[in-house]
Amino acid sequence: MADIVRRNQAMLLPAEKQQFIQAVLELKRRSLYDQYTSVHAQAPENYHQMPRFLPWHRIFIARLEAGLRQVAGASITLPYWDWTVDRDPSASIWSDIFMGGNGRTGDGMVTSGPFAGADRWRCIDPDPSVPPYLRRQFGLNPNARALPTAADVDECLRHTPYDSPPWNGDSDPSFRNSLEGQIAPFIHNIVHRWVGGSMDRPSAPNDPLFFLHHCNIDRIWAQWQQQHSTQGYRPNGDGPPGQNPGDLMPPFDNVRVGAGLDHRQLGYVYDTENPTAQGDRMLPGDTLRTNDAIYSPNSQYRLIYQGDGNLVLYRVSPFTPVWASGKMHTPGMCVMQMNGDLVVYDSGGHQVWNLGFTGRGNRLYVTNSGTVQLVNLAGNVVWHSPQAVMA
Repeated sequence: MADIVRRNQAMLLPAEKQQFIQAVLELKRRSLYDQYTSVHAQAPENYHQMPRFLPWHRIFIARLEAGLRQVAGASITLPYWDWTVDRDPSASIWSDIFMGGNGRTGDGMVTSGPFAGADRWRCIDPDPSVPPYLRRQFGLNPNARALPTAADVDECLRHTPYDSPPWNGDSDPSFRNSLEGQIAPFIHNIVHRWVGGSMDRPSAPNDPLFFLHHCNIDRIWAQWQQQHSTQGYRPNGDGPPGQNPGDLMPPFDNVRVGAGLDHRQLGYVYDTENPTAQGDRMLPGDTLRTNDAIYSPNSQYRLIYQGDGNLVLYRVSPFTPVWASGKMHTPGMCVMQMNGDLVVYDSGGHQVWNLGFTGRGNRLYVTNSGTVQLVNLAGNVVWHSPQAVMA
């Protein structure tokens, strides 16, 4: 399993969102955050409308993530914003404890949340006429009245090859150009324009939302790479200078395009890739495969997805079953679904058992008292197994 799991921001607990925000603010306080904005603002022609658009940004946001972890600890990961679901101004991403909301009428200044006002979050731009405060203008751009839909993403994912001559904004067919937004269904660019304000400039990282947006773009590329594993990156040696896997990718020192082609080699996966569950919990997307287990914090109880397909909670000493799903089958995997249900699949991918409780963001825990608990985003227990009877 990769060390880092990038998760949907909508599935994070309020405390986890606040932890991320505090890490961003600390990076800003140390005068490190603005370095990322400067890099992106200085030469947009070096990473837009060209094949390396996706690997360049993969490296870029991974470096921001590494910076956050350096100032705030290894538990920090970069969340993504799935704008196909959380797509209106009432979505939880715009809460005052997270990204803050839309800008005010007129000058677009964001007046809510941790990045409101130049006194709290000062923006930088090569153009001195650009205001120093964060600006947003949701849906005012006539070319971006609505965010991309799930159908738009599905259409984009069907595009092959990765790229094609002339290796620029006119390339068609081209998955890269479709995802970047130069050809239909115009994914990436529309999001920047829909948010507007600071996000609609080369200095877009002034808005921390930039990194959540590009994290989702990177996730979609990872999904395309999995679905089209025989396609690969193009060009592969026959493209313009700077666009081939072996070419250097400025301004990153000694980093070549090929370094950004495999996200797993960079040490992270997404929650939509069924990461292996760890510790005492299963978060949305987390998975147990044959003989995988999670433990209670006191190590006295173990939930195992067994080789016979049964999901069983055991007391460790003496080793005794406490609760079980009661389904035997050829084992596949046990998944904490994004819709909040715990589902077991056989080796053929068929659902053979489920808990039957849904709620976006639910998590499963093994407790010190010998129960399995399903907990919602509000922290309420919505289901639990019978408590172990101590001998």
